[in-house]
Amino acid sequence: MRFGLLGPFEAFAQDRPISVRGNNNRVILAGLLVNVNHPISSERIASWLWSDRGDRVSPAPPRRVANVRTYVQRIRQQLPDEILRTTVHGYAVRADPDCIDLHRFARLLALGRRAQLRGDHAEAVMLFTDAIAAWRGPALDDIDSPALHEELAVRLGNDELMAHQQRAESLLTLGRHREVVTELARLVRRHPLREPLVGCLMTAHYRCGDRAAAVAQFEATRRALRENLGIDPSNELQRLHVRILRADPTLDLPLTIV
Repeated sequence: MRFGLLGPFEAFAQDRPISVRGNNNRVILAGLLVNVNHPISSERIASWLWSDRGDRVSPAPPRRVANVRTYVQRIRQQLPDEILRTTVHGYAVRADPDCIDLHRFARLLALGRRAQLRGDHAEAVMLFTDAIAAWRGPALDDIDSPALHEELAVRLGNDELMAHQQRAESLLTLGRHREVVTELARLVRRHPLREPLVGCLMTAHYRCGDRAAAVAQFEATRRALRENLGIDPSNELQRLHVRILRADPTLDLPLTIV
């Protein structure tokens, strides 16, 4: 089987879609897939289902473990394989992590970073591109569980954005600035205060022969930082700005990835 969590929830058995009906069933299965091969207690599963739900009706605490057991039985009826196991510590999905897009993304991202650090930027670009392709939308997009979303947010952090950023850095190092300038502009519009992205975009504009766009981007970022955070751009971004104004020939050299 394979599962998708990076976007709307999806499940496949031999490339045939499997419908997991009911939000609570999907919450439990998704949470176990996030923690694949690790037993999760009924109490923690209950927190995914009934924590932070405002005025919604939820069972009294003594009933929650019994209700979790009922939901697990229903999930087993909807899955073709015995992948959902009961353990002494609770419940676990036993599966190859690579069949779950979340874990495949994490593996590809780690491999991309290693390739980048050893200077193999062509390999890094391919790995980061494959990692980004795992995303179909916001994680757990159609699953209603504030607690599980919070837990997943901590796990993912800004990893998707870092994959885009590090891919751009490797493309710039390879001299492929024209391939990445449009994507960088889109990312900076979404994350105008993220200075490493801005620096990559300024560099890409400059290398494409558009120094005016690079300078304009710096000014836009300086305004955004002052208006939103009350600070000036970092020393690193300011130095890049000066180098662009002076047409520093070293700007055409490969980026140094740290």
